[in-house]
Amino acid sequence: MADYINKSIICQAYLHIDPVPKDLDEAALKAELESFLGVRAEFFLYKDVGTEVELKEGSLKIYLTILGTLYAGIAQYPDFRQGVELFAADSKRVSDYAISESLFLTKSRHDCVLRTEARTGVCGTLKKIADEIDYIKRESGTADPSRLIARMEALKKEIFVFKDNVTDPADKEWVFPQLKQYADEQIPKRAVPKEDEFVSAEIASAYIRERGLLMRSMNLEN
Repeated sequence: MADYINKSIICQAYLHIDPVPKDLDEAALKAELESFLGVRAEFFLYKDVGTEVELKEGSLKIYLTILGTLYAGIAQYPDFRQGVELFAADSKRVSDYAISESLFLTKSRHDCVLRTEARTGVCGTLKKIADEIDYIKRESGTADPSRLIARMEALKKEIFVFKDNVTDPADKEWVFPQLKQYADEQIPKRAVPKEDEFVSAEIASAYIRERGLLMRSMNLEN
């Protein structure tokens, strides 16, 4: 996996099975899962994406991980927002397929499956951020501006966490300018009052300040 050092987790599947199926050949299981995951990931996500399969002893724990870049997955679509939506959906699909195939290969049914989890990694987080930007735009003029100020503050914190999880410097240099441009286009520059109401000077100032901080959170130097 040397080629995928510093690449981000695009998606991940986790299974915990107990008791372990009798006569389970873990080496053969790992090889089959690696082959399955590699083929599906390259078809649904993009070519040359990285894959990892890890088995832990005792009760059987399976970790299936897709490593790569947001750029490679999103830039294949003509529109940034559409790319975020579709790449996140495909990542979730691959995680779900990985779980289903793991259950099939281990012949595990409900009685021995303690836990399964399909995680969408950085692309899932990016989709949540884009969805929240859309929500703020949609609610402007409908929701109280003070509520949207609070949403922007929470979103800013989410962006800082996301930034830490995007590990490839080149990926950051591509993603965050795109995300910032999208947010700047969608989120009104000034607080929009609800119908038949007005925005106080204090709230108007707080909105502009919080919007500015939100935009700055997407700067590469932060």
